[in-house]
Amino acid sequence: IEIKTAEELAKAETFANEASRTAVKKQVDFTKQKLVVFTWGGSGQDRLTPELKTQDLKTLAVFNYRMGATEDLRRHALVFVVPKHAEVKVAK
Repeated sequence: IEIKTAEELAKAETFANEASRTAVKKQVDFTKQKLVVFTWGGSGQDRLTPELKTQDLKTLAVFNYRMGATEDLRRHALVFVVPKHAEVKVAK
């Protein structure tokens, strides 16, 4: 999910308690930045690698997903701060 404002952060289930929301607000300037949140279940070896790049005068936040080879089921949760105007894409 993308969280673009403090109001969206207050409603996000990912940040259910006030302490976590307060900590995030201190670190993110929602006038210039947004949060990109990933949660999923998969192999313990799953990887998500961020890459910020410019293409055709646009800022792209590309997240490269690599599926792990093990059959153990693990919960994953990652949060990234990217420029507010960046287009978000996920690639395998």
